[in-house]
Amino acid sequence: MNPGFSDKSALVADNSPVIARLIKNYLVKIGFAEENVWTVKDGNQAVMMMGLKDFQLVTSGMHLPVKDGLELLKEIRGSSEEKTKSIPFVIISAERKEYYLQELEKAGCNGYLQKPFKLDQLEEIVADIFFPGAREKTRPDREAAPEAAAPTAQEIDFNPQIVGAFVESTVEALGQYMAQAVPGSPTAARDLSGDFSSSIDLTDADNAVKSQVILYFPRNAACKIYEGIFGAVDLEQVCGVVQELGNIIAGIVKPRIADLSPDIYRLVYPDREASFANGDKLSFQLGLPAAHMEEHHTVPLTDPSAPKFAVPFDVDKEKIILVVQFLKHPS
Repeated sequence: MNPGFSDKSALVADNSPVIARLIKNYLVKIGFAEENVWTVKDGNQAVMMMGLKDFQLVTSGMHLPVKDGLELLKEIRGSSEEKTKSIPFVIISAERKEYYLQELEKAGCNGYLQKPFKLDQLEEIVADIFFPGAREKTRPDREAAPEAAAPTAQEIDFNPQIVGAFVESTVEALGQYMAQAVPGSPTAARDLSGDFSSSIDLTDADNAVKSQVILYFPRNAACKIYEGIFGAVDLEQVCGVVQELGNIIAGIVKPRIADLSPDIYRLVYPDREASFANGDKLSFQLGLPAAHMEEHHTVPLTDPSAPKFAVPFDVDKEKIILVVQFLKHPS
């Protein structure tokens, strides 16, 4: 804990209340007073709060609603008030910094922290902002988490890009919850179960295509993810976190699989010609996520005969299973 942070005020902007709470908890642990750390869920709220209160630090996710992190940074740097335009600004995101490096540097970002991260990594960035040169770095810049390339398929006949889109989205979503996931090889989805599960549908009603996305967690894996953010485990709340993870994965993967529309359509309708001319794509809508808690339970597949695959992920020596199937809608 650094006593030099005790009089500093920080604004945390993140669309996930779970991550916002985690960042706030971390800032308090490194020395910020709890009453001096405020949280908001979108870029507009951040701007409004900055008009009401003076802050010495802003942290922001990249993909905020209404106004994203980069737009928020540019607005702050373009302020006519000197105290506002010079506020230290740190991006905290699950995406690799390289994707945004030039834009962030040009906009005047003071730091970038890739999820999942540890308490001491946040402390190092904040200390370097407020007390530059006060201590020598004891380690090189943190290496980015390895990219999740689509593993080699086993027992399944899927375009690797489709599998890869879901694998990358799952790794990114788990990273937002500070869990580093290492994907295994995809297999046929058979005889799978978990102690916690989430499920969500992505549906294009106009083209009669649906994808069902299921996550299975062993009890220890789900509880460790929750405990790393909130502390003491509340099983009902753990179920809520599992449900939100499924929703996040669906939101991330939605635009990625839209770019693979012809391949997905042929999976569902192998006897039809896929016609996606002039840049037309499948337009998936997210259904309501559902979560369930029961020892060794299985989520019923909408159509067990439909094309599907499963991918295991190693998370802190536990196995999380992703199941994806594509089917006709209505089935």
